[in-house]
Amino acid sequence: LTAFTCGATGVASDALLKNGAERWKVRRLMMNIATIGPCVALLLLPLAKSATIAVALLGVMLGSQAVAIGGYLAYMQDVAPARAGAFLGVTNTVGVAAGIAANVLTGFLVERTGGFDAVFLVTAGVYASSAMVWNAFLKG
Repeated sequence: LTAFTCGATGVASDALLKNGAERWKVRRLMMNIATIGPCVALLLLPLAKSATIAVALLGVMLGSQAVAIGGYLAYMQDVAPARAGAFLGVTNTVGVAAGIAANVLTGFLVERTGGFDAVFLVTAGVYASSAMVWNAFLKG
């Protein structure tokens, strides 16, 4: 699903740009999908009444997060084409460090609460804060 979404995101972004949309607005749209989509799916996940619904919500989460290819990665090329690789390396390093901390936090929350609901809530909060940052600071 994520591989399909990545490809479809590129096609959709290109179509929007060809139809006259401003680059930064296309990037912001893609990042809104990539952050708000997973946030909503994670908030709904504890309410899932069946495994099928839970798996569908996880698919929505992963598929919509993959839209970041047309937002974040493309934005790096737009604003710093000569340094995009360096910026990506730094942000990936920070992301890996956050991933390590998230594993520890996940273990703590699951042990403390006996389930994953708090983990989903915290992760949804991270996605929501990311959406707020993109909407506040993304410029052309």
